[in-house]
Amino acid sequence: MEQTSTIGEAAAKFLAQLAPSERDKAHQEAYRFARWIGFSRRLDEIKPLDVARYGEQISATTNDPASVLEPVRSFLAYARKSGLTGTNLAVHLRVKKAAAFKALTRNKRVSRPAVEPVAMTAEGRAALESELRSLEGERPRVIEEIQKAAADKDFRENAPLQAAKERQGYLEGRIREVETTLKAAVVVNGVAGDRIGPGDYVVLKEEGCDDDLCLTVVHATEANASKAKISLVSPMGKALVGRRLGDTVEVAAPGGTVRYKIAAVDHKSG
Repeated sequence: MEQTSTIGEAAAKFLAQLAPSERDKAHQEAYRFARWIGFSRRLDEIKPLDVARYGEQISATTNDPASVLEPVRSFLAYARKSGLTGTNLAVHLRVKKAAAFKALTRNKRVSRPAVEPVAMTAEGRAALESELRSLEGERPRVIEEIQKAAADKDFRENAPLQAAKERQGYLEGRIREVETTLKAAVVVNGVAGDRIGPGDYVVLKEEGCDDDLCLTVVHATEANASKAKISLVSPMGKALVGRRLGDTVEVAAPGGTVRYKIAAVDHKSG
C-alpha cells in the first residue's frame, strides 16, 4: 500500500484522473464526503462504520441518494485500486431501502403525502427568513468567483475553483433546505398560562452548584447548542416543558441524574 494520504489528498488524485465530463459531478460529491469525514484525516483512519453512517445520512437527507453516493463509491473503489487503502470501503456505502423506495415512487409519479408541518416560534421563522435573504444575496458573488477561477484551465491544481464550487454546493443545498422548512413552517405560540413552552427563556440552578444555566426552549428545527437554544424534544426540553417557576426537574446524564431548580422564566413566546 502507498504511503498513507489524507482524504483531501486522495480526493484530489481521484478527480485529476477523471475525464472533464465526469469531473464536475464527482467533484461536488467527493468533496462533500471529504468534508464530512475530515479533509485532514488519514485514509487508514476511516472505519467502515464512518462510511456506513455517511450513506445513512445521505439516504435520509436527499431525494436521490443513489445518484449522490455513486461518485463517492467510485472514489473509494479508486482508493483501494490505487493502493491508498487496504480495504474496499465502498462496499459499506449503501442506500437505505426506505430512501430507495422513496426515489422509485417519485420517479413513477406516485402521489406522496402532504409535507408534514414544521412547528417553530415566530423568532425562529424570522431568523430563517433573514438567513434565506442573506444566502440568496451571496449567490452572485459565488458565481463570479467560479467564473474567475475557471479562467485557469489547470483544474488539477485550481484550488480556488474547487473552493468556490464547494461553497456553491453548500450554498444551494442550504437554500433548498431553508426554503423547504419555511414552506412547511407553522408558528406555534408557547404553552398557555405560566407553564414553560417553546420560545421561553429559562434560568436553572443545578443542585450543589452555584452557577446558573440559562437557555431557551425552542422547536427542534431551531435548536442551536452554541446559542443555548435547546429542542423541546431533547431530554432537557422534555423535562422543562409544562413545568413552572420554582419546580425541580431531573435530567438523565451520562454521569447520572442531574436535578435543577427552575429559578426564572421569561415567557417571550407571548
